[in-house]
Amino acid sequence: MPAKTPLELYRDRMRAVDRRYLLRPMTDSETTETALRVFQAYAGRILAATFPTAILTLSAVTFLTAFVFPNFFATQSEKLSGQIAELILAYGIGLLVVVPLLTIGMAHAIGVVTRYASAFVLGEEPDHPEIASTAWQTLGRMIRMTGAYMLRAFGVSALFSVMFVISGILSEAGVKSFTMDVLVVGFGMLGFFGGFAAVIYTIFRHSLAIAAFLNEKVSVKDAFKRSKTLSQKHGHINSTDTSIFSSLLTFSFIGLLLWGGMFGGLDLLNDLVHFDTLHNTGVLGMLLQSAIYALPTFLVLWLIPPVWASYQAVLYFRRRVEIEAMDIHVLTDDVRASKRSRA
Repeated sequence: MPAKTPLELYRDRMRAVDRRYLLRPMTDSETTETALRVFQAYAGRILAATFPTAILTLSAVTFLTAFVFPNFFATQSEKLSGQIAELILAYGIGLLVVVPLLTIGMAHAIGVVTRYASAFVLGEEPDHPEIASTAWQTLGRMIRMTGAYMLRAFGVSALFSVMFVISGILSEAGVKSFTMDVLVVGFGMLGFFGGFAAVIYTIFRHSLAIAAFLNEKVSVKDAFKRSKTLSQKHGHINSTDTSIFSSLLTFSFIGLLLWGGMFGGLDLLNDLVHFDTLHNTGVLGMLLQSAIYALPTFLVLWLIPPVWASYQAVLYFRRRVEIEAMDIHVLTDDVRASKRSRA
């Protein structure tokens, strides 16, 4: 085999460098754009892989809104003990039914999307059969990782609900004083805002954990540590708080537009075919009507979570470039590999 000319060697080197063009510092808008490009490039395969998991996620959300949330804001008992029992039951159902459904549903979908996004950012051609098979083979590890993520968010928020219980007990005590009123209100507000803050903290500090878990092949515990390290402020490099906040607003707005547009379209379609009367035709009609009205929510759960998972993966590589100079290390490895291939 004839030796390559200097020009051919130069072209090979530039092609190796060019395919890594996404390994660079990005702005928030560039990160969002890249995440959307990942979804656009592999939409067919991503949607096919995440369709079954979207159904599981829809089941979890439906169960949550129908059986769990009502017990948080309404009670069937006038006694404090009964209200506390209802609150515990609601959290128990949520942790034993909703969280497992969400965990299994999201674990596979996030695993597939993260692998596609990682290949896209690294400039590598994804091996579609390998990604599909690996996603199923590593589903157990992903369930543990995603489950730990869910429990960090919703498990901690459940602990803050104890503050609600304490607030109710203090109120039931019947002691009338300014100090007691302050304690009742204080514990109640701490329970509400503390639970909300626990979810927000998990999203802001641990959103890169799954990408670190898959790309660095570390343990669940170390993945959360890596996410916290990559998310924090480093010298002149700001934390990821602003990036994650803006992306949450963007994707939530897109989801609301999609959901509202679909419901508006269904209302217009209903004027023509009147599917709101299907419940009068029997059980099958009721099921079909429920499926039609669930379609907007299903589409949002099918489309938005993969884009969010893609964003997390892109942000993970962006932070590694900004903090750890990953682009330099990867390009150095490419140069060494090129030299070995010529030797």
